[in-house]
Amino acid sequence: MSNTKSMGMLLQDPSVPELFQDYQFPIESDFLTGMSSSKLTLQDTGEFGDLRYQGLDWATADLSFDTLNKNGNFIDNPQFHQVNTFAVAAYTLDLVENAIGREMKWKHNAPLVLRPHAFDEANAYYDVESPSLNFGSFTSPFRRTPIWTCLSHDIVSHELGHAILDSFRPQYVYSEEIDTGALHESVGDMMSMFTALSHRPVVERLFRESGGDMMNPSLASGLAEEFGIGLWGVSFPFLRSALNGVNYDVAPGEIHDRSTVWTAAIYEILAKLVAEAIPPTAKATLQNAPTFSQSKPRRNIMQQSNPQQQMAFEDYYAQGDNQCDLDAFFSAIIAASERVKGMMLRALQDIPPTGVTFPTLARVLYNADARLFPADPHPRELAKEVFQRRMLWNEDIDLSAPGIGTRFEEASFAGNTALMRAVYENAEALRIPMSEGARILNARVSTVTRTVDAGLEQRGSGTKTMTERYLYYSYEMMIDLCPGLGFFILIAKGGTLVMDENWNDLQLATDPDTLITPVEQVSESGEPAGARIVRLAKERFTRIHHRSLRAFRDGLVDANGHLPSGEHALPFKIVKQSSGATRPVRHRCNLKEHLPGVAGKHGGFPFKLD
Repeated sequence: MSNTKSMGMLLQDPSVPELFQDYQFPIESDFLTGMSSSKLTLQDTGEFGDLRYQGLDWATADLSFDTLNKNGNFIDNPQFHQVNTFAVAAYTLDLVENAIGREMKWKHNAPLVLRPHAFDEANAYYDVESPSLNFGSFTSPFRRTPIWTCLSHDIVSHELGHAILDSFRPQYVYSEEIDTGALHESVGDMMSMFTALSHRPVVERLFRESGGDMMNPSLASGLAEEFGIGLWGVSFPFLRSALNGVNYDVAPGEIHDRSTVWTAAIYEILAKLVAEAIPPTAKATLQNAPTFSQSKPRRNIMQQSNPQQQMAFEDYYAQGDNQCDLDAFFSAIIAASERVKGMMLRALQDIPPTGVTFPTLARVLYNADARLFPADPHPRELAKEVFQRRMLWNEDIDLSAPGIGTRFEEASFAGNTALMRAVYENAEALRIPMSEGARILNARVSTVTRTVDAGLEQRGSGTKTMTERYLYYSYEMMIDLCPGLGFFILIAKGGTLVMDENWNDLQLATDPDTLITPVEQVSESGEPAGARIVRLAKERFTRIHHRSLRAFRDGLVDANGHLPSGEHALPFKIVKQSSGATRPVRHRCNLKEHLPGVAGKHGGFPFKLD
């Protein structure tokens, strides 16, 4: 009896139907019942609970692509839509769990809901209030059949990225820090990128389009291709945003645009590691390999690659030596992706629970990799070089350990009251500005033992296991973000204290960032450390959002928080609490807003969805 269940899935979307495979669901360690497993449950209902399509009993049905592709028409088979959505989400989740070295646990302690036919609209979104992935469909003047967003490997993995970060850091939806919202968008894009690069057929396609050069702009046609063609007749130049993301010091204030700053940095690290890993002999022959010209986006969904180029490529790689070049390219991508994906996802364990800036994330990413792979520094040193050049590296951010880790050992086992008291008694060391009216909200200690395949991420073999402990704490403050406007809101801040298994603290990352201040400046100003942290955070907020704040001052923002241009004035809405206080709540990420943000503005397309 097989220990897996074959589930058909597309590796991109119906615009390239030849790219498919069967995902092997591990029924030995998990289970399928109805259309659910222990971590994912598929509900074929609309947004308001109305039943859309009947499903199969996945425990007994044949779910392979060949079976579900009835008469070659998988596009119109709702049962295939269901299986594809689940298989892509499960496959992406596998990649995440392998990288973090432990099982993923959703924030609501229940399986994540997947709705492949949630509504009739050119959109898809992750619902943070009722954790679920919701996919729409629409008709297109460029297609004779409907466009189903649930059939896009990129869209499903992107939306799953939102669910993953929301489960790592559920308080991020309440952060007023603009980098926090941008990180949500970037994580979704990176999940699409990493899942695509893990499939050999997709890599082969990229290889013949780029000649093995990861920085070749021909790789720029990737994300949600069918979605873009269905709306505008052109594909999205997704990776162009990864190639052309601006430096952090000139980062735009709109969160989708801003997300490309981080995505571009991660992609450059990946591309450089791939280039280094390809053997010199393969590099020499790659320069002479036939490629497909992809300088212009495809104008029609039915347009295919030049047949002569296709034949030239197939003839070239039918030769054994040249096939080795492709093998070397794919092996290099797999190795580099494993390390970079692991660095990125493990860093999410270390960042503050309430919000983060990209420079803090860069520093934390470097430190986390150093703790896990102390003898293999090159990938993180390369990452540091990229971060420095892109203005994402700030040595002035204080991540030093205060030396108080052992004070939380006994309290962590004594209950919540004891732990909260320990945080209160060490508030100054934890950089909590009690003198500025901070009120401690919560504290928890998490012990994580992660096991990673060291052979995949560094030279060597076998597995590597490491145990670490994390103190997560948060507090809230009522502040006037923009003096003179009466813009008072209740914000949550906090920090993460990383400790080893013996409770020795290793790093303290805070939100807002704590910057190292020379002793002489502290003595001259007399400003308490807590007051300085709050002041710098307010100044940063005002500097980034000065345009929107002027609009608030001049009465140019409507009741829904929109500027006259129709854009959101701020990356969050202001919601009144039952106590009468207001707090920021991040706007829901809609696919129809995200893709024009990351692709249109960088690709020069005048996208408009009205």
